Amino acid sequence: MNYDKVTYLFWSIIVFILIFASSFLINYGRNIISSENFGMFFSWYAALIVINLFNILLNLIYHFFMKDLVGPRGIKGEIGERGPPGKDDKCGCAAVPDVPNDFEIAESDKIISKSVSSDDDGITFTAGTSDGAITGSVIYKGE
Repeated sequence: MNYDKVTYLFWSIIVFILIFASSFLINYGRNIISSENFGMFFSWYAALIVINLFNILLNLIYHFFMKDLVGPRGIKGEIGERGPPGKDDKCGCAAVPDVPNDFEIAESDKIISKSVSSDDDGITFTAGTSDGAITGSVIYKGE
């Protein structure tokens, strides 16, 4: 369940109730004092409250329906300044004994990378190191 949408719906209902409550209270407030100056001030005040509540309600409903839409990806931002050098430390993965303590980023070119592609004969993979590449067939589509 999408709790963000439920939250928008919940607050929309609350604002809708506030609009009805304020309309009843506005009618009650006009009957309390019959002064012309108070009536002008009160009507402006009441109109601003109701307009503000409708604005809030429309924004909540808009975001309720637009929550699940995914827009296009934006352009890449500018690259920021380089931060201070970090301290080599374990990331909490103490169960991995294969990584030596003196491992450096320069040694990462020895890591084997594999790319998988599909064609009519089956799925082929290319596994390569910095020394050379090995190509083989993982699945052969036989006749």
